[in-house]
Amino acid sequence: MTSKSELRRIARANRDEITLPNAAHLLCEKFLHNVEIPKNSIIASYFPINSEIDVSFLNCVLLDAGHKICLPCIVGDGEMVFREWLPSYEMLESKYKIPEPSNKYPELQPDIIIIPMLGFDDSLHRLGYGGGYYDRILQNFTGKKIGVAYLAQRLAPIPHEKNDIALDKIITESEVYS
Repeated sequence: MTSKSELRRIARANRDEITLPNAAHLLCEKFLHNVEIPKNSIIASYFPINSEIDVSFLNCVLLDAGHKICLPCIVGDGEMVFREWLPSYEMLESKYKIPEPSNKYPELQPDIIIIPMLGFDDSLHRLGYGGGYYDRILQNFTGKKIGVAYLAQRLAPIPHEKNDIALDKIITESEVYS
């Protein structure tokens, strides 16, 4: 059986090879048609880095629809919070070199979390980056947990442990898993 660290290496290399120029718009359309979003929701999203599927367009569409967007921020050792985000907000670089809203913006408790990943399987388990940040957040999260990825990131069953929380849906540019 392949270890998670080896799966991560393979999944990252595979994702780096994906080139789908229209994926951001296709993902947005699939998301909006397949996720029920109550009015004025608080939605935690992310700032796409490296070869992650780009949710920038989706974030702006959700803002335009009247929802609040918040992005993950690393605080302390191994802790993550979500801070409000608007395109005009000052962004700082986290210890992982990921842009995040400055701590002058309020922390928000999301109703929906949009989660990036290296891979996923048909059981709605995700292969994350190994830091456990989302795993810790999801332990007590009662809202909707929506993973987003390219369809090409689909893997055979991913080994998972007790603290690995399955998602409610995984949305790609062409498919929805729930």
